[in-house]
Amino acid sequence: MLPLRLLVATAAVSGLAIAGLSPAPAHAAVPITDGTLALDADLNFNSSSCTGASAPAGVSAPFTAGTTVKRTLTFDQTATASDPTDSVRMRGSQTTAVSSTAAGGQVTSLTVTSTITGSVTPTKATSACDQGSDFPTGESSQSQVQAVLHRSTAGWLHVQATSTGVGGHIVAVGVGDDRFLQSEIGGFAIRDISHDSWVYVPAGDSEVQVQLGGASVDNFGLAKISLKQSVKLTFLPAGVARTATTGTARSKVVFPNVLTCSTGKAVARLTSKVRGASRVTFYVNGVKKQSYVRPGARTVVLTGVPKNRAVALKAIVKDGRRTLTAARAYRSC
Repeated sequence: MLPLRLLVATAAVSGLAIAGLSPAPAHAAVPITDGTLALDADLNFNSSSCTGASAPAGVSAPFTAGTTVKRTLTFDQTATASDPTDSVRMRGSQTTAVSSTAAGGQVTSLTVTSTITGSVTPTKATSACDQGSDFPTGESSQSQVQAVLHRSTAGWLHVQATSTGVGGHIVAVGVGDDRFLQSEIGGFAIRDISHDSWVYVPAGDSEVQVQLGGASVDNFGLAKISLKQSVKLTFLPAGVARTATTGTARSKVVFPNVLTCSTGKAVARLTSKVRGASRVTFYVNGVKKQSYVRPGARTVVLTGVPKNRAVALKAIVKDGRRTLTAARAYRSC
């Protein structure tokens, strides 16, 4: 069983990162509580030499299970030096939407999407508004989704995150109670981000944070940016299949979508297309479990399915001179 942890994929500017998550308080069986979507922006310039620009006021909105909430933050600010011909214009816009699904009093999915544009336009190649090569003039916008998600049953969380386009990518996903793993991809890189992982989630309440954002700067070819980002969290039951059934016998053998974790069993099925086969043999993690001679359509109960590790089911079908196989892999219980 894997530990619950925070997963972060970030190519951030100005050291942006998710802070440690505090323990989530206990709640009744409400799928989502304390759901909030917030957007804010930062302007980075030499404020001791240039004035007239300030970060815009942030926007926020609550959200609950089964709803879609969307908010937009737009800004257009110009910082000017004592020389009125020396200025830098910083513009940006970010639209973020959060949606979720729930069933049986527990969350089944949470999706956050964001589109970002931004630009930095100085009037001079060398400006008094510059902060130096280490901290170039620029702007960034970020949206943050926070919520407490309720799960009455343990299972697996599938975390998928992408960020594509030109700009400083900011993507972070946090799940859990102050237990986290943080990685930084590329620092100031402009490359796309793609993250795909699975985390075992115990029953109960978990605090979740998702941060999406981008930055444009007067350097590194990032004076104008355009990004599309998404994060999807999908909750699936323990023992869920990792793949569809594969192999030449998949029309004859149907493996379950989910293992029966409570009893350590897997319930498979032979279809009517198995007629004519001389023998069908079933295996669990390479161990022979059942064998049938000239079987017809029937239900097959495979026992001894391990609960503490991944599971692989396999069937070998002898059909005349041919040997056909069907296989399916599962997450652990």
